[in-house]
Amino acid sequence: MSQRMEIQHIVDLETLNEKVGGKQNLYQILSSDYYLPKFDSHACTVNYLTKYTQNPIPIYVCELEGTKIFQRRWKHNNAEELLDKLEQLLRQKGKKPTGMDRLTLPNLDWLCTVLHKEDPEDTLGLFKRQNMGFSLNRDVNEK
Repeated sequence: MSQRMEIQHIVDLETLNEKVGGKQNLYQILSSDYYLPKFDSHACTVNYLTKYTQNPIPIYVCELEGTKIFQRRWKHNNAEELLDKLEQLLRQKGKKPTGMDRLTLPNLDWLCTVLHKEDPEDTLGLFKRQNMGFSLNRDVNEK
């Protein structure tokens, strides 16, 4: 818990470097509690990571506990489309926005995992296998 105390209220690079030694160390500390986008994704900026040090945290957070990593089987949407769907879903559920935009996109695996956590029944239909004009569930007795 001492590491969590060190990262409270980091507001600039100087404070970040002074308290935890840089962006990578902050990422490691946060990733012990939160499911974060990959370190090398566009979303993992110093600005994004330092939002986790505010009280209350002003953005959507995905706690590591209770999160199952979701492996997408079919790719139908790109990261921009998935981020738009996620933001829309979070608004509908009355949750905070991700704090990301089209210039700071997270990796697809993060988006898919968070979407699956927030919509486990896939009511948005984002992860269903799309067919090529024929029914995959057709009764074999139909002619």
